[in-house]
Amino acid sequence: MAFLADRGRLSCIHHRCLRASPAHPLDQIKRGLREAAGKVQEKAGELVGSKSQQAKGLTKEVEGKAQKGVGDAKEALKDAGRSAE
Repeated sequence: MAFLADRGRLSCIHHRCLRASPAHPLDQIKRGLREAAGKVQEKAGELVGSKSQQAKGLTKEVEGKAQKGVGDAKEALKDAGRSAE
């Protein structure tokens, strides 16, 4: 699958679509990075003994996982719609 930058958006060039979609790999990467950053911040908080950093890290990690779940659900709905065509 190829991608094309179009006015600041990432567009999919695929036989089924030629439009911007919020559930493309760039968004998946951002969700994964948020989750990873949360894990790092939580571990750093543990190392220095900071409960607030641990909590902030855990919050970021949970946000990343929640965003991933929403993105996965959107993709599943899109795939179901495509297969119904």
